[in-house]
Amino acid sequence: MRHRLNWDAYYFRWGVTAFAVVVCSILFYAAVTRFPALFGSIQSLLGILAPVLWGLIIAYMLTPIAKRLERLLRRLFPGLADGRGARIFRAISIVLAILITLSLLTLILVNLLPQIYASLETLIFRLPGYVTTVIAFAQHMLDGIPGAEEVAINLLEEGEAWLLNWVNATLLPNIDVIILAMTAGVWGFVQILINLFLGLVLSVYVMYNRERFAAQIKKLLYSLMPGKQVALTLRGAQHVDRAFGRFFLSRVLDSLFIGTTVFLFLTVMGMPYVALITVVVAITNTIPFVGPFIGGIPAALLIFMENPIQGLIFAVFILVLQQIDGNIIGPRIAANVTGLPGFWILFSILVGGGLFGFTGMLLGVPVFSLIYDGFGYLTDRRLKRLGLSTDTMAYSANAPPLAAPVEPTAEDDAKSE
Repeated sequence: MRHRLNWDAYYFRWGVTAFAVVVCSILFYAAVTRFPALFGSIQSLLGILAPVLWGLIIAYMLTPIAKRLERLLRRLFPGLADGRGARIFRAISIVLAILITLSLLTLILVNLLPQIYASLETLIFRLPGYVTTVIAFAQHMLDGIPGAEEVAINLLEEGEAWLLNWVNATLLPNIDVIILAMTAGVWGFVQILINLFLGLVLSVYVMYNRERFAAQIKKLLYSLMPGKQVALTLRGAQHVDRAFGRFFLSRVLDSLFIGTTVFLFLTVMGMPYVALITVVVAITNTIPFVGPFIGGIPAALLIFMENPIQGLIFAVFILVLQQIDGNIIGPRIAANVTGLPGFWILFSILVGGGLFGFTGMLLGVPVFSLIYDGFGYLTDRRLKRLGLSTDTMAYSANAPPLAAPVEPTAEDDAKSE
């Protein structure tokens, strides 16, 4: 009688695990040793998939608006909420969501772009005079302090000489290279616009058929995993959705508050570069923890070069505003959406910014928050299986000694799985 192979045997599973570990180790070694080529391939693949990625991002951002509009239409016209009327409501809600978003963006850009361009033009024109203003202010502030005035003036003059030398020796001789780079930048901008348009078209299809796409993903998961693992995966996906959705919503609302407040303050006080500084401060404020300083310090220096007294006033104002936002307004808007301690927030921003620039600084916090929560979940589950406390303070130096852990049996492992 032929012996039938038991595919669920204990040693077979260990063999498959060992094989998977070896394969993953080889792939990891190849990725590390050929990282530049791998990174270039990933960039090329992302460039090809850019319209699809933009479509998914746009659909993710506009779907909540479309859902609210669709519910509103169903309440206004309950007799048409079934069949063909439901499909018409879905199409109308998607079109309205896109039109509302594009109208708001157009309104903002039409009003801000001319002011930003005028501010940049004025800044470039007045740059040489700013150095003279700063030197005069330093002479006035350091007057009477032996040696300090001379040292400060020498440093400023050296900085001015370095700047002029850089313009004459580096900028002007390479102006043709800069023009070529600007041309490439214009073509890159055109490509981004094309990808955005294609992504917008794809997003309409995704939003219209969102239930079908969700059902297809769920069907695929059930074909690949046991039912318990599918439920766990879906709960994880919901957690990811809440983490990213709440994080970005809180950052956008907080940045709108900061940008509006800064705009009103600059306008009332008659300070220069209102539009430019407002946009810079609002955009950098989307970065948690260090964003206010990234935008506030250059803005204060810019105003300081125009008018030193106004620059100091703005620096004090931005410091007070960030304290109010960080301790009163921000917590009420964010409601502690990340759950990360301050150390890990700063860690995720530094690592994300070092790897992926501004995008990494913006996405580093929610991504690391998910990693942090995942490790916390696995740690707590393991401690519960060992019969130990999941309270972190139970492991501090002043806490009473813990009971010896109880190693789970094979039956416990099977139950937990």
